[in-house]
Amino acid sequence: MTYETPAAPGGTALTAAVLGGYLVAALVAALVVGIAYARVPEAELSGGMAAFGMALLYLLAFGGMAMVHSGLLIYWLRGRVRLWRLALGAAAAALTSFVLGFFLMSMSV
Repeated sequence: MTYETPAAPGGTALTAAVLGGYLVAALVAALVVGIAYARVPEAELSGGMAAFGMALLYLLAFGGMAMVHSGLLIYWLRGRVRLWRLALGAAAAALTSFVLGFFLMSMSV
């Protein structure tokens, strides 16, 4: 008996699942920040510091929940060779621009 991997959802279902997951992650992260903001006494809220802390909390909550959906997306797209070649080319271009920018900045000093 052989094991067959389950098929990935189709184009529209895949897009809806991934975007829906990111939307849920964003809403839950906003809820977490709202609860944290409500629990901090107003006397301790220093404008910029509180905003920066809440922004970091949002990024942490959203990033943690979005990792699940990013992992599912990578799992579902594992058989698409053209996509991964394009992604590898984009990563190479980004790395090249980073290195070039570093050297240009070091030459202007």
